[in-house]
Amino acid sequence: MLTDVAERADDIDSAAAERAKELAERELEDQKSEMDYSLATAQLAEAAARLKALQKLRKK
Repeated sequence: MLTDVAERADDIDSAAAERAKELAERELEDQKSEMDYSLATAQLAEAAARLKALQKLRKK
């Protein structure tokens, strides 16, 4: 995945990332259009990446 934005793991709010993940999952379950599904999928991937970065940081 290529991105134009980078985020330091130290700057990630784990509670906000978890809320974003839960919201994206709910939106995926309640999809109304292809556009909604694509957006929710992207949001879920972003939240999952943030949580994964936090997990790696905490293991160090």
